[in-house]
Amino acid sequence: LHAQQAMLAAGQKINVLTEKPMATNYSDGIKMLKKCDEFGVRLLVVKQNRLNPTLQLLKRAMVEKRFGKISLVQTNVFWSRDQEYYDRGAGWRGTWEFDGGAFMNQASHYFDLLHWLVGPLDQVQALTSTTRDIEVEDTGVLNFRWRNGILGSMAVTMLTYRKNFEGSITVLGEKGTVRIG
Repeated sequence: LHAQQAMLAAGQKINVLTEKPMATNYSDGIKMLKKCDEFGVRLLVVKQNRLNPTLQLLKRAMVEKRFGKISLVQTNVFWSRDQEYYDRGAGWRGTWEFDGGAFMNQASHYFDLLHWLVGPLDQVQALTSTTRDIEVEDTGVLNFRWRNGILGSMAVTMLTYRKNFEGSITVLGEKGTVRIG
């Protein structure tokens, strides 16, 4: 309901703050943007991890070029979502229409952090697979090249046994390396 609620608020000239997903399809996202533009209000999507004090330190260090020239940024999201998780999701979990898969649902905050920390992407390569009885991917790997030339990768799975195992970002530079998890 995010799209409908956002457009209703915008029509009342109320700034919109929405949780993820902003919309469940591209068309609704564009409608939200146009409605907010039409009524001169702001549209913001919650990405609260940017406020994490450790990530704030990392952002400051990257802006100040503390690590020198960065050669690689690696992100891992190794979490656990068993079949029961998808089955009890009221029909939306694990669907293309409402969930979007491991990358768009569980790992979306990491995408936001990568964009915030490193910048806009130039190229993406992806491989995905599905093990659970769902429509969308539950595992995948991505390779990136950012517009600034930095390379990166992301490994995501919802198949970690029993519990979440890791969520991390590693930055490798000529003058320093950091791993936050």
